[in-house]
Amino acid sequence: MDAKQIKRLGIKLGIKESRVFRKAEELMRLAEMKPGLCVSGSCKAVICLELACVSSGQALDRVTAVKLAGTTKSVYNSMLKTLESLLDMQAPLTFRELSVQFGCPSRSSQVAEEALQRYENGQQVFVNGVSDCTKPLYLTASLYATCKKLKVKIDKSKLIAMTGCKRSTFDRMCCLLEPHVESVLGTI
Repeated sequence: MDAKQIKRLGIKLGIKESRVFRKAEELMRLAEMKPGLCVSGSCKAVICLELACVSSGQALDRVTAVKLAGTTKSVYNSMLKTLESLLDMQAPLTFRELSVQFGCPSRSSQVAEEALQRYENGQQVFVNGVSDCTKPLYLTASLYATCKKLKVKIDKSKLIAMTGCKRSTFDRMCCLLEPHVESVLGTI
């Protein structure tokens, strides 16, 4: 997709700043170089425009973006998370932010953090010497497993949407973290 088409889509989304268009074009070029993203050109362009808007602090109408992308809302969100991940544009999550967002007590975030630390110490989750446990999947699964053990209600579908992964993957990760949550709760 060329710059004219990106600009045309951007105008339909209400984008007026040229720096947003330039950033979207750059993201589009980077996305073209990344393998494994099976999505139409217009969908990829709209997502790149949204990421450019987010990085520059400009508002974007998500409903119009989904319509222009030609997908459903859930597919659009999934592709947005995937492209964010591929382009390393994810904002880092913390247990504190997740707890506040989902209305969990502070104890649950402390237990979840300790359980994830124990899981990380017991597993080989290092890629090039860097821990992979900073990914949203690990944090959200740890918080969910902790809330489940503490009998705190939490919206599982919203947590899964934050990770951008499948429900089965999320459930497997929760099962792996549950023994660590139990051991943390046993020592407190």
